[in-house]
This record gives sequence, C-alpha cells and structure tokens, in this order.
Amino acid sequence: MATPIDDNPVAIVTGITQTFQCKTDAGRPSSRIQWYISDTNITSLATPQDDVCSLNCNGKVISSSVLIYTVNREDEGKIIYCTALNIENQSVGSQNKTVEILYGPDQVIISPSTQTYTVSEATERVGPITCSADCKPDYGPNQVNISPSTQTYTVSEATGRVGPITCSADCKPYCTMTWSGPNLPAGTTSVLNLSNIDRNQAGNYQCIGANIVGSLTSVTILIIVHYGPRKLNISPSTPIYTVTEKNESVGPIICSADCKPDCSVTWSGPHIANGTTSVMNLKHIAQNKAGNYQCSATNSVGSLTLVKVIVIFHYKPFLDHTRPFSPEFISATENNTLHITVTINANPTPTIEWTFKAETDMIPCNFSTILSNTSTNGFSSLSFILIDNVQYSNFGEYIISARNTIGVFYRRFIVMKEANLRQEIFAHTKENTGIFVAGLVTLVVGLLSLTTAIICIVRQRCKNKAPQSCKSDEYTNVQRSNPAFTDAYTTLQSDMETRPHQEQCGNIYDECRGRPGAYACSSSATNESEQKQHQEKGINTYEECGRIFDANSYDNLIK
Repeated sequence: MATPIDDNPVAIVTGITQTFQCKTDAGRPSSRIQWYISDTNITSLATPQDDVCSLNCNGKVISSSVLIYTVNREDEGKIIYCTALNIENQSVGSQNKTVEILYGPDQVIISPSTQTYTVSEATERVGPITCSADCKPDYGPNQVNISPSTQTYTVSEATGRVGPITCSADCKPYCTMTWSGPNLPAGTTSVLNLSNIDRNQAGNYQCIGANIVGSLTSVTILIIVHYGPRKLNISPSTPIYTVTEKNESVGPIICSADCKPDCSVTWSGPHIANGTTSVMNLKHIAQNKAGNYQCSATNSVGSLTLVKVIVIFHYKPFLDHTRPFSPEFISATENNTLHITVTINANPTPTIEWTFKAETDMIPCNFSTILSNTSTNGFSSLSFILIDNVQYSNFGEYIISARNTIGVFYRRFIVMKEANLRQEIFAHTKENTGIFVAGLVTLVVGLLSLTTAIICIVRQRCKNKAPQSCKSDEYTNVQRSNPAFTDAYTTLQSDMETRPHQEQCGNIYDECRGRPGAYACSSSATNESEQKQHQEKGINTYEECGRIFDANSYDNLIK
C-alpha cells in the first residue's frame, strides 16, 4: 500500500492562494488521492498528476496530487491532510497538520471610543487613549533601508575602512537583518563595519530583512579596494643566468604585479638601457653588465622592489692594472728580500701556480713549481712570492699561470743582479721587437726574393750579349713594380715581369761579364710558408715551453 507524504507549509497568509502537494511512495497499483480540511473533502479543488515509475519499479508507481486552495481566517486551527487508496477499503492518510492563518488588521480599535475631546489649555489633559488592532502576525518588510545611503565606496587596502552602515526595515514581528558579501567579519548582523580592509573584501554587499511573513533585499553596496603590489611575478622564473662569452643575450624577462590601479613596472641594474619597463632584454653582455637586476612596481597605494634576476659573467683571467703589480724585469741583490706580486681578475676563481727556472739551469723549459701566497676577494686574486734571503740560486725566470674554465693567463718575471739587468732588458726588448716586426720582415723577404730572381735574369742576359752598359734604356723606370727594392736594376719592363721563376735564378752569375760571388735565390713558396706561420701564431705572440705568450702578457680582458 502506498503511503502519502505531506510536505506542506503550516503558516498561510489569509486571502492568498496556496499550493499543496500530496505524493505517495511506490506502490502497485496506482493510488487514488483524496484531500480534506478537517472533515470536509476538498478533493474537487485538486488536480491528479501523472504516475511516475520509480527506479527499477517492477510495476510500482508513485502517485501525486496538487491542491490549490485559498484560505480564510475561519480556517484558523483546522487540520489539512490527504489520503491514498489503491486497494479497496484500505487507505492511508498523511500526517495531520494544523493550519495557521496569518492576517493583517481588519479594524483599528480606539479605547475609549470617544472621538471628540474639549479641554482647557494648561489645566486639563486627554488620555490615555489605547489604539489596537487584531493582526496575525501583521506584515513583512516592504522596504529595507540603508544608512548612510551611499552605494559605492573606494578605499585603500589596510588603511581604509567602510562603515558603520545600518540596515533596517519596518516589520511585524521584527525582522532579522543580515548582511551578505565577500569575507564578512564574524558576527555581522544589522550593522556592516569593515576596518583594515583587505583586497579580498572588495565586491558587492546586500542586506536582507526577513520575518515569518516574508523577506526583502536592500540595494547593492559596491566596495572598491585599491592596493599596491604584494608580490612580483617573473616570467620565465629563472633567477640566475650564467654567461660565458661576450655579446650573449639574456631575455626577454617579463616582470608583473597584481595592483589596483595598475602599477608602473620598471627594471634597474648595471648598465641597463634607458626606458626599460616591464620587459628586460640584456644584449651584448660583458663584465660590466654582470650583477643583480631589480624589478620595481609602483602605484598610488604603494611600491615593491625585489632582486629577481642575477646575471653572472664568466671570463678568462687577466692582469688587474688597477692594483699594484711587479715589473717584468726585477733587480735583486743577495741576502736581501725579493717580492713579486700580481693581482688577477677572473670569474670563476682561477687556479694560480708559480714556476721557476734558475738562471744557471742550462736545461730548456726546466721549470719547477714553487710555493706562493694567494688570497681571493670577490673576482680579484692577489698572488705573490716572498723570498726573505735572496741567494744566487734565486736569480732566474719566474712565471705565474692563472687558469679557469674560460681561459689561461701567463706572465713572466726576470729576476737578476743589478749589474746584469740593463743588458738583459735590452736583449729581451730586442727579442720582442724582432717578434713584432717578424711579419713585416717576411713580407720584405718575399719582395726581395722576387727582385733577386729578376736581377738573375738581367745578369744572364748581360752574359749572353755583347758588353754594354747595364744602365741602358731597357732598364729605365724599373721601380714601378717593386718599390721596396732601391737598386737601379729593380724595375723591369712588363715583358720581363712575366718570365717563369725557374728562368730567373742561378747559383753563379756574371754581371755585365763581371764575376761577383755566388748568390742563393730564395723561392717564393718558402717565403709564403714562413709568412703564413707568422700570421697563424700572431705577430705579437710567441710560444715558449708549451706556453703561448702575448707581447702584452694577456694584460687585459679583451685579449
């Protein structure tokens, strides 16, 4: 048998049409539903609904009926219920509920009922006069009032506040007033009071007034919260960049922040381009662009600056000219102190080694490692050798090498007695000067070889001809093709310049039937090879004991 379920309201406003629903649980066959108010059958006012098959009903159905009824004050206290019948003479009723009729005043009563009073000023009185009305429960809110009536507030985060804003309504019985909005303080009722406002409290707020008769919502209060940057965001999020070669780039790196109103975002750092805003691009990075880069965001409420990107520049060691360092040639005397010092700048920190070859040591490249003192501060490494009591065996050649993952630096120091210093300096300077002009010499040798070959041809022709002056008209204007040679025979006419080299040279020659000594002619191929070797190694560099030295000893970063 189906059992009806009554889910109807208890309190009903008089004169208002109310809808009731009666629904059975699943049963077979379908149920017939009847409606009653106390003992009066009012099923004729109801509308049967289509049966609904329950889940996996197996023939069982749910029956329902809808009653539309307008209650009167006379229905106060009556019982309303429904019944369901699906087997003859077996019906089931719903739970009985007492109807409570709500109504407003039909009449306002004055007591006493006297409507006119005549009294003398100052000495007589009127009253008390009682006013009453029969109401149940009277009325709900017709309007919800906000005081003050401002509907939009703009405040700053943390320092701003909104309120108190009072919400009220005319109700009988009294309405319950509640506020709704984002992140309301606990215990908020009819008065909205927001202090030390946070950005998550921005949004729309409303007040609701309600009693048992009805409810009503106030106008919307909009709170706008201005706030400064609380966090900076970097994209990509890489905090450290390591650059190992000049002219590499870092970026674009974008800095952003959540602000209201929008923030002005800027980057700052070593040698940063003017006008860099939220997007940073570092191009042609060198040592002067290594360091910390900061992003700053600012608006009318506040600002925030954080170190967000670190650029590390790795470079090979070089001599720091801003710090004291020893000269290449050092004079020393026996039994005194020898101090050789140098400051190396490098990143990463280099491994520093000192080697020594005694002046008396005749074995080439016989360098041995010696003790030294090195201290590092940042990218600068101070290294020195200190010999308190110089002996003859301490004179010689000292070499410092500084090596890191990027490159290597060498510097040589010649330590000798005072008497020998000037002579050694001259010899060493001459050696370096020779290296410097090696390329030029190679070029001159090549030109001389060509000129010598031409002279050999001329001499051979002189040998085969009758005696004649070597200064014939045939050899005029000879300096046109070889201005580096100044002999009177150094320029030939164009037909002579095209002769093969093998016809131009001989081991012995006669000059105008004379017999000067033998002259060896150099081939152009040999001179080209020598010139190429000098070009490959560099005119200002030389190799010694497996080390390539620069004429300036790699004294700066650019080399």
